Amino acid sequence: MRWSRRLPLVAWLLAALLAGCAVEGERPDPGEVAGADPALDGPDGPGDGSDDGTDGASSGKDDSALALPLRFLPGELVVPSAAIQHEVRKVFRSAAALEAALGVPNPGIDFSREWAVFYTPGMARPDLLPGFWARIDTVRVSSTGLTIMVTTSLEQNGACAARRARPFVLVAVPRPETPPPYTRFYRADRTRACPGGVTYHDGVPFTPAEEAAALRAANLATPGELHAAGITGAQASIVTGGRTWPRLAAVAGTAGIGSATMTKLRALGAPF
Repeated sequence: MRWSRRLPLVAWLLAALLAGCAVEGERPDPGEVAGADPALDGPDGPGDGSDDGTDGASSGKDDSALALPLRFLPGELVVPSAAIQHEVRKVFRSAAALEAALGVPNPGIDFSREWAVFYTPGMARPDLLPGFWARIDTVRVSSTGLTIMVTTSLEQNGACAARRARPFVLVAVPRPETPPPYTRFYRADRTRACPGGVTYHDGVPFTPAEEAAALRAANLATPGELHAAGITGAQASIVTGGRTWPRLAAVAGTAGIGSATMTKLRALGAPF
């Protein structure tokens, strides 16, 4: 009888203990649920716990996440083609990891205070169109501080002006004071938005008014005016030697004239 009287007390104490265990700890963000297993979503896990969805609420977007500034590295980085044949989305937390994966020396990232973020869609991908760009849109730390969240995008060029393709991108971001143990990737693939009502000459956009003014400048500018606009040497000789130009496209289509000269002509045309 004495034990039967104690049972309610024992049951109450057990329930209180279990309740305390259930609420202890931090509730993960929706985007961190898959990161509960470090083998799947840790800093060294396969694929770093990628998510193939768009960066919206349904794919774990954390609106209170802290955005990290992206530092684009100066100069041109050359990566062996073998390292970018297939898609890679990776946060490198050490120079050794970067060098081993990409086959290049550290291009100037201070890993004592920075991490590196790399993305390539993979050159073997069959749907790549001329002028595509690999982009890193955002790098954020979740509100809980447990996950670094990276949004990458493959930006197809569509019908926009021709541009040089960018098969990969590497950026540096500040190393969080408390390094998140998990990494999560999101996609925001898109087609480049082209401005309407413009014509491209050597990749430089011109409105109808700018096109007409630049043509007048090409035909009427004095050598001194061309020089002041930065059009000198062989390019100045081509511009003056081809007069009278019937269309701006004829200037742009002449050997020796490129995007730099067309940009200068567009600016020079303003007072004409």
